[in-house]
Amino acid sequence: MSEVGFYYPSGSTIGVAASVGYYVATAGATAQTPADAGYYVSTVGASAQTQATAGYYVATTGATEQTPADAGYYVSTAGATAETAAALGYYIGTTGASSTAAQVAASVGYYVASPGASAQTQAAAGYYVAATGATAQTQATVGYYVPTTGATAQTPADAGYYVSTAGATAATQA
Repeated sequence: MSEVGFYYPSGSTIGVAASVGYYVATAGATAQTPADAGYYVSTVGASAQTQATAGYYVATTGATEQTPADAGYYVSTAGATAETAAALGYYIGTTGASSTAAQVAASVGYYVASPGASAQTQAAAGYYVAATGATAQTQATVGYYVPTTGATAQTPADAGYYVSTAGATAATQA
């Protein structure tokens, strides 16, 4: 008697349970079928494949498990074959993110210069970031300086001091 989850190779009358990563959906089948990309099969003798859930993806055929989205990425649909990078100016610090809402805008004083970031980058001394969601830090202009990292604004040189170069971290006494 044939049944789903088992196949009968080369006309054999003895059924072989489908391997992990494979399934047999039809009774009497002569071969097992690998799980499609976007799906997986984690048990022996499966009669169906399982769709990857949001937050996970399956990039290859014959997979035995789904893969969580990496930090810096998200997967918003079930059955996905790839993850999507967080946008410029945003980051995702955890794995398994399942929507664009998982993206966090870079804070003031920080920026995210590349897609797929898992963390924001603090502005260097001599630079500042005044707005959230920044994709770059801004260099202090002539006449201003930024003495610390993570600054949200540049500081004008006080009376009796000057700053003659961009990106300065201190003012010079006149």
